[in-house]
Amino acid sequence: MRGYLLAAICAALSLWAPCAGAQVMPPSKPVPELGYKVAADFFEFPADWVEGEASGVALNSKGHIFLFQRTRPMLSEFDEKGHYLRSLGEGLFDHPHGLRIHGRHEQHGTEAEPRG
Repeated sequence: MRGYLLAAICAALSLWAPCAGAQVMPPSKPVPELGYKVAADFFEFPADWVEGEASGVALNSKGHIFLFQRTRPMLSEFDEKGHYLRSLGEGLFDHPHGLRIHGRHEQHGTEAEPRG
């Protein structure tokens, strides 16, 4: 009988203990609206384009959009209206990871080592 009583007390304490030290979180604040709007079919791709997983997107000072993706072409340039201009760096990348454009229009791409 004493064993059952001890087990019941331990069970009750294990249920109560986490509640005793629990912090009360302040109410969450609403997330502000972002000023972005979806522009469906914004990009105009070449006829033979293969869409891949985008790993980086960057803009230069002219408003040109650079897309770094994990299929060929891996690095592509579009004008500010989404028209395809060119592909860059063919054969330089195996597993694109990130993209940044320096103030002097230098493009910096990073790669991750492929898994597997």
